[in-house]
Amino acid sequence: MGSCPKIKLAQVGYGNWGAKLLPYFARHPGFKVTDVVVRNINRHPAGVEGAGFTDSLDPVLGRRGVDAVVVATPPESHYEIARNVLESGRHLFIEKTFTETAVEADSLRTLAADSGLGILVDFTFTFSAAIAQMRDLVESGVIGEMQSVHLFMRQFGEFIDESVYTLLGSHMLAVLDMLVPLDRLDFSRRDAIVCGASPETGRILFSRGDKPFRGAVDVSVNYEGKQRRIQVRGERGVIIYDMMSRPHLSVIFPHASDESSGLFYYTYDERQNLARAVQRFYDVISGTAPSNADSAVRVTEALEQIGKL
Repeated sequence: MGSCPKIKLAQVGYGNWGAKLLPYFARHPGFKVTDVVVRNINRHPAGVEGAGFTDSLDPVLGRRGVDAVVVATPPESHYEIARNVLESGRHLFIEKTFTETAVEADSLRTLAADSGLGILVDFTFTFSAAIAQMRDLVESGVIGEMQSVHLFMRQFGEFIDESVYTLLGSHMLAVLDMLVPLDRLDFSRRDAIVCGASPETGRILFSRGDKPFRGAVDVSVNYEGKQRRIQVRGERGVIIYDMMSRPHLSVIFPHASDESSGLFYYTYDERQNLARAVQRFYDVISGTAPSNADSAVRVTEALEQIGKL
């Protein structure tokens, strides 16, 4: 990696998440951040992480020397910015959710594929080493056929004009898609707390018509603590992921012949998920890893279905 030319990139957006994300790109040996596009340049008079601030993406896309663009803006702006980025011939790293509609998401996926460009949508938990291990354990069949999955993402957060299903549920839907493609599932929802037009606490229910498989995603911004938990139940055992405790991953075989063979634990560094996402984008651009655009489209389709219920 060190002997190859660095991938030059610009970032659009420097809010709460953009400010967290930029240092990861700046520290990665394969990237060089050249520009940061912000709404109000007067609030950012100096550069950051070796990059200069600008208030317009157009000049950045209009010149040579920028290979990729990171989009860290509100979801309602994603489609227009992402389309301009791809049409200019740049690779795209974009925050969740991909777009607001499935038609938009599919059109961006097609545009990137037709242009030979890479897309990575940052569903951060899908880059967790613990959750990847959970998926591998499920696929290996150690707990037998999956019977149910229960996912939790709850916290006490800022009340914003965005559905909790999009804000938090999109993360867990992306994880669920790692276990079973979302387009095989049927969804319904149960709102518990609604502020104005925005659900703040609720449950997404899902089932699979061709198999006795079902589950739920519980999401809330009215929870008194912070919860990131996934429980996968199979015919022979249960896998539990809990980001807030150690070990992060437990595998339980309740019918094991002796207690010592019925419990297995795994611990990972869950602080490195963003770093793994940045590395994955580098690998996508380099052609050594696939894009996650297909999964991002399925998440958008599921959110659209849930939103219309």
